[in-house]
Amino acid sequence: MISEWMKVMLGEISRKKADAAQDRIEEQTRREEQTRREEQTRCEEQTRGDDQTRREEQSRREEEARRNEPGASPRSDPGRAQG
Repeated sequence: MISEWMKVMLGEISRKKADAAQDRIEEQTRREEQTRREEQTRCEEQTRGDDQTRREEQSRREEEARRNEPGASPRSDPGRAQG
């Protein structure tokens, strides 16, 4: 009778250990996935910021090139008298 009880208890302990190990693995996987999602979001935000900066810089260069083109009409200067 005791040996049967002992088998049941050992089986129960073994099952609980396996369940706890599985829970740890699942929690670790969830944390890793969350970290990957956060990192991906940071990278996407950084890329959007870099793209915006590049567009702004390109726009500034194009505007400056237009102003420096030979024969380009000067932009009105509010401090200059119109006559």
